[in-house]
Amino acid sequence: MLRDLETAVEPDARPPPPSRPAPRVTVVQTGAGQAIAPIIDEVADLDRFRSSFLDAFGTVDEIVAESLFQQLVNGLHSGLPNQPIDCATANLALALMHSLGPKDVIEGMLACQMIVAHVAVMDAARRALHLEQTPGGRQAS
Repeated sequence: MLRDLETAVEPDARPPPPSRPAPRVTVVQTGAGQAIAPIIDEVADLDRFRSSFLDAFGTVDEIVAESLFQQLVNGLHSGLPNQPIDCATANLALALMHSLGPKDVIEGMLACQMIVAHVAVMDAARRALHLEQTPGGRQAS
C-alpha cells in the first residue's frame, strides 16, 4: 500500500522549479534617491529579464509585479527609512519569489507574505536567543 503512494501522482502536482536562474538587480543611487535596475549580461537580455521578473510574481502585468516587488523589498528592508536598500536584500527577494514560482497573482501575494513573515520570524528568533541577561537571570533593560 505504501509502495502505491510513492508512485502515485497528485492531480495538482507542480512541475519542478524553473531551470533558468532568478532575475538579478542592482541598486543605483540617483539624484532623487535610489532606483532598482535589472542586471543585464551575456546570459540575460532585457526581454529575458522582464519575462523572468513577471514569472517570479505570477503575473503578466508589469505594474503588479513591480508593486509586489517594492512591497516585498520594503518588508525585508531592516534599515532606517532613509537608508538605501541593500542589493543582497533585493536579490534575495527575487530569488525566493523565483524559487516559489507562483502560478498567479494571488499566489504571488501570498508568497510575498510568506517571505516577509519568514524573515521576521527568523529575526525575532535571533533577537530572542541573544537577549542580554543580568546576573540575577533577569532581562537587562
